[in-house]
Amino acid sequence: MSGCEQQSPGPGSVLDRLLVRGRRERLPLLASIELTRRCPLDCLHCYLGFARDTPPEEELTRDELLGLFDQFRAEGTLFLTFTGGEPLFREDFREIYLGALRKGFLVTIFTAGTLIDRNIADFFSRYPPFHLDVTILGASEETFDRIAGHPGSFRRSREAIRLLAEREISFGLKSVVGALNREELGEMKSFSRKYGKNFRFDSLICPQLDGSRDNLRHRLEPWEVVRLDREDGEKWREWRDHACRTEGVDSLRLLYACGGGLTSFHVNHRGKLSLCVLDTNFHFNLREGSFREAWREFIPRVRATPADPENPCPGCRLRNLCTSCPAWSRMETGNPGKPSDFLCQIAQVRAKFIDNENKKAVPQT
Repeated sequence: MSGCEQQSPGPGSVLDRLLVRGRRERLPLLASIELTRRCPLDCLHCYLGFARDTPPEEELTRDELLGLFDQFRAEGTLFLTFTGGEPLFREDFREIYLGALRKGFLVTIFTAGTLIDRNIADFFSRYPPFHLDVTILGASEETFDRIAGHPGSFRRSREAIRLLAEREISFGLKSVVGALNREELGEMKSFSRKYGKNFRFDSLICPQLDGSRDNLRHRLEPWEVVRLDREDGEKWREWRDHACRTEGVDSLRLLYACGGGLTSFHVNHRGKLSLCVLDTNFHFNLREGSFREAWREFIPRVRATPADPENPCPGCRLRNLCTSCPAWSRMETGNPGKPSDFLCQIAQVRAKFIDNENKKAVPQT
């Protein structure tokens, strides 16, 4: 691509500087923990699919989780993100959450919010999380409940947001945008601004962990994904800036060129550790080995896995505009080293628009 100017990094926040050091020294600063795959909703786009039916007896127990938290802390972990399913669905959520706070972690919770009532909101007011990430599924009751699969979800979500705002609990709003709610994106942004909250959205829907592709019928076309990014000024500026900062960078010919396993890791409900939430190909069983062993020995071996010589991704000139990764590729194609046509098409459309914008920005002589 042409027309990119040299970018000078700003001073950044304390967290930015910490992450830079973490990547340099490979510190496990950020952990995402799947407390459960159970959920009161049946969202049409969800990547868990029938995996949401996992029985609770297979989940890590409270004592197992608290023991893992001690191991994480010993290796330098600072941030925990509780995800699911719906983390609040666990009957012992409060004990797990308070245990993490007492150990000094900064805890973020990913939630649909529909289980947050006055009682839970008061609890979070007394014991504030570092952040709550609340997913909204639409701006209208009809769309929200249709995607959630349960009538009344919209009203419970709106009431939860009201309760959190009243108590001045730190939270943000986000959404997965697909064919059913794309026309309501602007209204969702306006709703977020009403509460003075940042809003972010993701319009990439991946296949389900159980192999089903039924949820892909709600996926947007590649050109629609890019259109929504371009209509969101901040998001498009980030893509343009990323393209400029990384132009000409050639990736090492390794399977993993992402940040998974550098400063972050994921642990699923059964105690299987992997580089990220989607990665189902390589995992380490923390019920049989220590986190120290996983972080210091297992993950470096995984990150050293060479790319398939036939895989065009490492040398692709559009790599900096593509969100392709081995985990996504495995779910999309069955092969972690095979590119996803869907993500390739999105990268091509992004590049086309950025190239055209850069050409128009170059003064004519």
